[in-house]
Amino acid sequence: MIYYLDTSALVKLYLLEEGSERVRDEISHAETAGTSLIAYAETLSAFSRNFRERLYDRQYYNRMRLAFEKDWQKIHVAELNRLISHAAGELIDKHGLRAFDAIHLATALQFKVWFSVPVTFFCFDEKLSKAARTEKLLTSG
Repeated sequence: MIYYLDTSALVKLYLLEEGSERVRDEISHAETAGTSLIAYAETLSAFSRNFRERLYDRQYYNRMRLAFEKDWQKIHVAELNRLISHAAGELIDKHGLRAFDAIHLATALQFKVWFSVPVTFFCFDEKLSKAARTEKLLTSG
């Protein structure tokens, strides 16, 4: 089983938010965790925004970023390529998704093809979760 983490789920591994404990628990049982390369910049952007909004101090920000950088090496990361980009464009039309949400969904669908195993799509956006279920992915979040 592969757990695909969109950025909303990935961030919860580091920020204390509603759903954080659930993400940590479920991921601890996963054989593989994966995401799109775009999640790297999106996650760092979320950390930075929370720091700028003074939700935590510099020391916590630095610890969180170091932990993320270490964990990033263990996550199966898919590059954004023409195949995924084209599929994302189709998903935008089909489900009315935002661009990065469509890229995440297209990437998760590609994981299913590449690895020939069930993929659980982990996100905290109901519209995106519904689209993932329509596309025959398991969902969590």
